[in-house]
Amino acid sequence: NNTNNLGGGAIKLEVGGELFLDSNSFILADGAVSGDCNAGGSGGSIWIKTNTISGTGDISATGANSNSGACGDFGAGGGGRIAIYYKNSNNIIFSDVSVSGGVASITDNSGGIGTKYIINISTIYTYEDVSAINDISGFDNKYYITDRSHIYYTSGLENSFTMVDDLSNERIFTIYSDGEWFYSSNTNGATRVDKNGNKETYTVRGHYPGYDINQVDNFIIFGESNGSGHGNAWRIYDKETAFHQDNLGFVSDERVRNVYHGHGMSAVKYLDTAYFYGALGRTDGWAPIYSTTNLNLTSIVSQNDLSIVDVGIYNLDGADYSLTAMSTNGTSIIAIIGKYNRYSYSLDNQVWSTSTISEGYSFVNGSRVIASEGGYFALIKNNSSGTYHIIELTDNGANFEIIADLATGADFDDESAVITFSKIAKVDGEILAIGSVNIGGSTKGLIQKPYIPRALSVLRVSPSDFSNTEVDKLVVKFYSEVDPSTFTPEDILVTSETGEPQTVVSINPINNNQFELNFGVPLTANGKYTVKIGPNISGFDGNKMDQNTNGIGGEAEDIYTSTFTIDTT
Repeated sequence: NNTNNLGGGAIKLEVGGELFLDSNSFILADGAVSGDCNAGGSGGSIWIKTNTISGTGDISATGANSNSGACGDFGAGGGGRIAIYYKNSNNIIFSDVSVSGGVASITDNSGGIGTKYIINISTIYTYEDVSAINDISGFDNKYYITDRSHIYYTSGLENSFTMVDDLSNERIFTIYSDGEWFYSSNTNGATRVDKNGNKETYTVRGHYPGYDINQVDNFIIFGESNGSGHGNAWRIYDKETAFHQDNLGFVSDERVRNVYHGHGMSAVKYLDTAYFYGALGRTDGWAPIYSTTNLNLTSIVSQNDLSIVDVGIYNLDGADYSLTAMSTNGTSIIAIIGKYNRYSYSLDNQVWSTSTISEGYSFVNGSRVIASEGGYFALIKNNSSGTYHIIELTDNGANFEIIADLATGADFDDESAVITFSKIAKVDGEILAIGSVNIGGSTKGLIQKPYIPRALSVLRVSPSDFSNTEVDKLVVKFYSEVDPSTFTPEDILVTSETGEPQTVVSINPINNNQFELNFGVPLTANGKYTVKIGPNISGFDGNKMDQNTNGIGGEAEDIYTSTFTIDTT
């Protein structure tokens, strides 16, 4: 009498291959229901990690209904917790995974909904024909990589790469795209190619390229060495001029000497100041960062035109060789020192705050630091285990946390596989980790697309600028997975330049991140169109769109807005 029912218990499944649920199978951790005068049992927990999940069977951790009787009405059970981590899915309908609460005859006694955490974990790609991947960039709807001797491209990471440039007598250190041109830096100079295949080259014999290329305003900055033992140097190129050595500015800094090959890296701009960064000096021990407020960068000709920036990092190992990386997210600027666990950031270009990541970890030398909303991503290594991780420096650099564990030998058939990650990059809005894996003495190129938790928000809508033809559909891509049952035409408003609504009649999922928005009648009238999406769209965890990433989803401020123009003249 007056006893409560049992909860749903706990289930943990770790499946190395495929977890298949046919229509007659189920995984249940539901609360129990029994006789009168009992409260409903709460839902339990289900934790699943699998390479592939497929089928149409049930997965449920629901709370049980209460049974009222002569004793009165008792409370129903609350919903449980389900977490599913997977790489591939087939036919599974994640919106049907249930963590609902039980029902009581008195509404206030009904059980609350539980939580679902359904995540497509990192996808790992290996490439037989590429021994190690040293850099990656996106250009003309393709992925481009380099292995230090060749440049390759592919339309999708799951596909093999095609060689586009054989520079086997040169060493290619880094690649970069500004959207119009694709740049590569090698020991013979640098090359750029546009989308039509037009190619321009500048030649500088016998130099050592840096490991990064960036853009500051209209200038492309290539780091290099000014010769062995002669410190950091940079080539500065105004992209509107012909890509030729006669049109490049050059500045070197020999105050940081005896740095093996030197290696200037690149430059970044923050608050009307350009920062040049490079290799750590072996003798002086300061962080090699220099600045100028002269933003006509090709007029910089001497180290005297650059000022040493005191970021508060000193007394590093003077016998070591370490590279600096810098980035800005628009509200702060950060510098990290490769091979050490120290970094420094500033909000005003005046005061620099130094900090360290966890003891036992160090930044990977030569990798980039990438801006995020309110912080930065960086690649680190556990000095004891040799494992690699992506860290986010949050609050504009004030705090940090490890947000992604990268592949280990356990992710391969041969757990003795030796993995090296050398760099991270941001391509098409996604963070990629690149490097190599050695299995049984054979080395393959490696790219990992790690899962990085983030608020549900829109990455982009295509077309995003101009269309010279009619538009019969839009394609929207979200940063994270959307529960398709929550995304309907009512969540979309498209208006013409005169404010007339354009009707979206259907939404076709390409995958859970990307959707086609189909118009009933193609858009043909010339002019600017405005697209608004959200905010009542949810992820599988039930959280609504949080476009402004303030932690509160579903607000009016979370509506995504973009425009595009049709011009058929």
